[in-house]
Amino acid sequence: MLEIIVSFFRYLKIFQKFTNKGIYLSFILTTIAGLTEGFGIILLLPIVQSLSGNVGESETGISKFIFLFLKNFNINNSYGVILFLVTLAFIIKGFLIFLTFTYNSYLKGKIIKDLKRKIFLSFSKISYQYYLQNNIGDLTNIINEQVNLSIRGFNSLYTVGLRGINCFIYLLFACLLAGKTGILAILGSFTILFLFRWLNTATKIMSINTSKANSKLANLTIESLQAFKYLKATEQFGIKVNEAEKSIKELSEYQTKTSILEGFTSACREPIAVFVIMFILFVQLYFVNKPIDSLLVSLILFYRGLISTLGVQGSWQKTQEYLGSFEMVLSNLKSLANNYESNGNQLINNFKSIEFSNVFFKYTNKDSYALKNLSLRIPAKKSIAFVGASGAGKSTIANLICLLLKPLKGDINIDNVNLKKIDKNSWRSQIGYVSQEMAIFDNTIAYNISLNKNYKNEKELILKIKENAKKANIDDFIETLPDGYETRVGESGLRLSGGQKQRLFIARELFREPKLLILDEATSSLDTLSEKAIKKSIDLLKGKITIILIAHRISTIKDSDFIYVIDQGGILEKGNFSTLISKKDSFFNYLISSQKL
Repeated sequence: MLEIIVSFFRYLKIFQKFTNKGIYLSFILTTIAGLTEGFGIILLLPIVQSLSGNVGESETGISKFIFLFLKNFNINNSYGVILFLVTLAFIIKGFLIFLTFTYNSYLKGKIIKDLKRKIFLSFSKISYQYYLQNNIGDLTNIINEQVNLSIRGFNSLYTVGLRGINCFIYLLFACLLAGKTGILAILGSFTILFLFRWLNTATKIMSINTSKANSKLANLTIESLQAFKYLKATEQFGIKVNEAEKSIKELSEYQTKTSILEGFTSACREPIAVFVIMFILFVQLYFVNKPIDSLLVSLILFYRGLISTLGVQGSWQKTQEYLGSFEMVLSNLKSLANNYESNGNQLINNFKSIEFSNVFFKYTNKDSYALKNLSLRIPAKKSIAFVGASGAGKSTIANLICLLLKPLKGDINIDNVNLKKIDKNSWRSQIGYVSQEMAIFDNTIAYNISLNKNYKNEKELILKIKENAKKANIDDFIETLPDGYETRVGESGLRLSGGQKQRLFIARELFREPKLLILDEATSSLDTLSEKAIKKSIDLLKGKITIILIAHRISTIKDSDFIYVIDQGGILEKGNFSTLISKKDSFFNYLISSQKL
């Protein structure tokens, strides 16, 4: 019993962070409702005594109080009025319970809103490196599934509180009416909760296992749908189906065991309550010799008190079923908070240069260095190209420029400001980034270019969308679609080809009018004509903004102001195109001749 009370208030305090102290208002309303009902049941005593011929013979204090109350209002013999008061008491109780559950609905809505908002906001604050180390399926499972289950846990915890209050009030009135015999009911309640302790522990274990199985299944589902085309085309879906079936089987077993435990509790509820009541009745009839009238009324209260006790047990067991999800949510919130990206307060406005000084970087302690002793300078309004074989470290440099990663050794300075002091938001807001991982959203083409839901209401915005679609050489394709710029592209641009997605991605970054444009294999999925059109748009930007090119095609990088040749995480060669191509024994020439560039 003590364990339940301690755990109840611990979780209540956690939920209180999302409800403030509003939850206690519900408990106050429930207390008033319980007292009203208890008073209504006690009011039946004069009628029962009248039927037994023992009017006014009760020796208990509360009975005398009831008779005195009725006598003062001259209604002690008005059984119709008494029945009306009993009915009124239950009507008031029903109204208060309605208010309680209505307010509970409001609290649940507030919790789910605040909890999901907090998690989503936490996602936006975590470091990129932490994101790389975690599974997307696990993160989406937390906000989509586990939060919803946590709300069910709150509802069950809330019910524990309501039933606990009712249990206390029923047993209190029963003890006031039955005297010493009420101790038996209290002992019975404690015994019930003690005997069912193992059920609560087993249910919580099942809950944690179920949450883990749900997370695993969510991850499998996301992986399979993301790789749908490949798995379908190569007839390998069966592998993922087998993995999913194993996970589903585990999930089914956990939920079956949980349901069996719930069924056991439900099946035992009535028999246990009746057994305790019969025992109390036996003691009162043969040892206490209580009048039958007060005995019958107290038995009603005892019965309701014991049923409430079993209700507490059932609701607490149900709470344990969902607490695994809540524990997972809390654990992830803590983990997210511990991995928030650090940020400085110095704004970067019109930057003049980016400098790397002896930078070392590797993704995990087990990995080899992706960059080693890298030093370079990127002046503003110049076009800088990074070339090299796959895995040389080019994209890692781009990630470091965006301050998504931080070096293990060495420094990165923007306008002589160290990355630790830079307000990253002010810096990133100036960056346009077209990467190989195309971020296309399940919305219209116009939205994907502008990322503005209100574009329909602004004519200038629509003109700007079309202008940048033209620069990205995708406007002709868009105009051929029945819905034009209102065409929905599907999840991750499912309805578009690779080249169309890449041009749409480029159009978005051009729309943003960045001061630094990073093109990481930006034209790799484009045909020759599209590449030429994009290159023409990029050429128009030269001298106006800083352009960083990571590419394998000569045509993309030959007009760059400066080229860095990267190999095994370091700078092997550097210079403009003419200088590098003129050295026949250079690694740059080797990359071209071996068709690696």
